Amino acid sequence: MDTNLFDPNIYAKIYPHIVTACDEMEQLGTRVTEESINRMTDRIYNNVTKMHPEVAQYALKAETQSLAHNDYKTQFAGGLLFNLIAIGLISEFFFRRRHIRRR
Repeated sequence: MDTNLFDPNIYAKIYPHIVTACDEMEQLGTRVTEESINRMTDRIYNNVTKMHPEVAQYALKAETQSLAHNDYKTQFAGGLLFNLIAIGLISEFFFRRRHIRRR
């Protein structure tokens, strides 16, 4: 697949939004559930695509190429960008939980 979706610069644009969302959830004492992850992922996706339209264009290009090549391994529910954000959120939550327990 010829795309820059997995370029670290893309994740660098998404990550600050992930950290902010996790900080908000910690401050509010919100429990991490599948529903809360989906809600936050939607919010981050909307914010990132508004602030960085090039990120949305990369994701759309990757998804289009995937469909054109019938590359079923890269076709995910919600799209690549949505799933990248969700994975980042889940990873950040696990990292924070692990870090807190070690103190």
